[in-house]
Amino acid sequence: MTPMLTPEEEKVVEEAWGSKETSKILYSFGKWKIDIGTTQSLQYGMWLGSEVVDLYALLLKERELNYHCHYKCCHFFPYHFLIYLTQNHLRFKNWLDANPKAKNCPIHLKLDQAKVNSSMEEWIDPESFGYRISECENLIFPINKNSHWALGVLNVQDGKLMLLDSIYSDTLDRYKPEIDAISNFLPLLMTSYGMSLKVKTKIHLQNAPKQTGGNDCGIFLLKYMDCVARGIPITFSSAEEDINLYRRKIAYEVLERRAFHI
Repeated sequence: MTPMLTPEEEKVVEEAWGSKETSKILYSFGKWKIDIGTTQSLQYGMWLGSEVVDLYALLLKERELNYHCHYKCCHFFPYHFLIYLTQNHLRFKNWLDANPKAKNCPIHLKLDQAKVNSSMEEWIDPESFGYRISECENLIFPINKNSHWALGVLNVQDGKLMLLDSIYSDTLDRYKPEIDAISNFLPLLMTSYGMSLKVKTKIHLQNAPKQTGGNDCGIFLLKYMDCVARGIPITFSSAEEDINLYRRKIAYEVLERRAFHI
């Protein structure tokens, strides 16, 4: 259920959307500096930028930590993680093909020799988060391909990988490189940190709500993420007036630096 905003909350959003001080810093969140312009990408009909996607994931995680009894334990990867994961998976496969005798080498040596991007460590290493991502219930992967947002969700316990897309119904071929990277390369990386992860080869295509507006895929992505974090069915209205309400509600959450807890 998406709550209506109060008149006072609506005023906060309208003032931010109407402001010409787009570079005015509202607050810092981790390494991000959130300015007025960030919230303005949530206005009606606008395409959602990656900074809002990553920030909203942080807000959902913060809500989970504050009210952990009410939400699923999730790990939200930033959107560029899957880009790097896919690129490094291809690099790793090419290196293995060129060095077949190295297949029996320890994993850390293979990763080092294949020159896998070490910057991915900060998104996997337990010391970066204070918890082991293999102990979470869901791993959440925002996907951006050709300026279209979709979502991958991996259930850690049963190894089921679910794809949610607000436009395409048959997404297996469209996202094959990303699916392969999650299924085959991520478990390998986690092994190097002493964590175990298994991913089933059969991919589950979730029948998720579909968009009718041309630039609404990012809003659907955030709604999918919120439903998964709450552990509720991924069902919500895709009517234009409701999508516009979601935009205002998310804008208010970003402005106030907190995800709604209901």
